Amino acid sequence: MQLSIKKILIFCIVLATLLTITYKGLVSDFFLKKLHHEKTWVHRVNSIEKLKEVNSKFSGVELDVVFDSVLATFDVNHPPAPSIGLNLLEYLKSNTESELYFWLDFKNLSSENATLSLKRLEFLCTELTIPKKQFIVEASQPEFLKLFAKSGFQTSYYLHWPGLYQLSEENLTETISHIKDNIFPELSFISSSYHDYEIMQYYFPDHEKLLWLTENETKKTTKIQEHFYRIKVANDPKVKVLLIQIKTKASNR
Repeated sequence: MQLSIKKILIFCIVLATLLTITYKGLVSDFFLKKLHHEKTWVHRVNSIEKLKEVNSKFSGVELDVVFDSVLATFDVNHPPAPSIGLNLLEYLKSNTESELYFWLDFKNLSSENATLSLKRLEFLCTELTIPKKQFIVEASQPEFLKLFAKSGFQTSYYLHWPGLYQLSEENLTETISHIKDNIFPELSFISSSYHDYEIMQYYFPDHEKLLWLTENETKKTTKIQEHFYRIKVANDPKVKVLLIQIKTKASNR
């Protein structure tokens, strides 16, 4: 009798543990990261400290860069946060995962800096022996992204801020028309908030997509529904990257 009670207690403990693990997995991105490791990248990795925490656990990272035309360098920073003086060369040299992919959110790409910034990024690739294909250059100015695409970098057209889903029907129609006019053949991806997934899927079914989640951002009413929705989005073969935020010792800048 005692043995039977012990077996029942052990069974209950094991079952409770499995249920707890399953529940935590369903209300977090645990299963998402396991099922789609190659697609799940880390959002806003703007410091060497954070890069070192995540570079061996993920396939890629997203970082924000501002080009300084006077110094001809990329500053790793997300305005309006104050710069900490971290240049992209120093950042890349600190990486210990040679095959890590870098999604560069280019904050100030313009006609004034397009050529010089391209030359700088080409130099960094040569200097550090990093293939151009390990970079995605993202900006909302597709006319200047063409230079990077022709040089061999992956590029992404940042569609709209704060999101297509927030536009009125009239403004959405106008914006979609503008986007279609600006997409060029060499463009690798289009990118936006994951809230825009259905819109992007409807208007741009054949284009490969990059999506991001910000902290505490949800689309569904429950955590479990939200988790399965994220899995659904990641299952789409046209979705190549889904950025997520993770807790690290380093702060998000």
